Amino acid sequence: LVKNITGANAAGIYSVVTTIMVVVYMFPNVVYRKYLLPKLHRWANHSDTEKLRQILRHGNVIMLIMGILVMFVIWLSSSWAVPFLFGEKYYATVKLLNVVAISVPIMFVAFSAGTILDTKENMKQKVKIMGFVAIFNIILNLIIIPYYGGLGAAMSTVLSNLLLMILYTWKANKVLL
Repeated sequence: LVKNITGANAAGIYSVVTTIMVVVYMFPNVVYRKYLLPKLHRWANHSDTEKLRQILRHGNVIMLIMGILVMFVIWLSSSWAVPFLFGEKYYATVKLLNVVAISVPIMFVAFSAGTILDTKENMKQKVKIMGFVAIFNIILNLIIIPYYGGLGAAMSTVLSNLLLMILYTWKANKVLL
């Protein structure tokens, strides 16, 4: 959408942000999808709801703290790391990256809560939430990008990720009641 609405240059700038965030999100993805998911399935299938509640509570807190730390690392390093890694012509990425970095603690918590929804019959609800948030993101992008360009895409990303985290957390808590 960034390319179609604002042009290839803005899309190139935003693609650097996306690349960096994909790398950042590898950490919670590995922790929750590769390490904890088999354990969560076992606890869910053996009705160890208390263990799942503990994982959700403690996981959310730990992921929030780690996400905040990573967000600050991005904020403190982006002004020199982006030009170093991608070249001076991508310096405009720094502003967008610093906005999208707000999503890091949000998405770290979303990984934690969302993994609970990978257990039992909850995957349908998770997919519905993901679809709803995707539609929300597309609509928001269509509204915001024409006015703010790449910055609008960054703001839309943060708001969409916040909505995803809220819905995942709400549904995970509801499932574990």
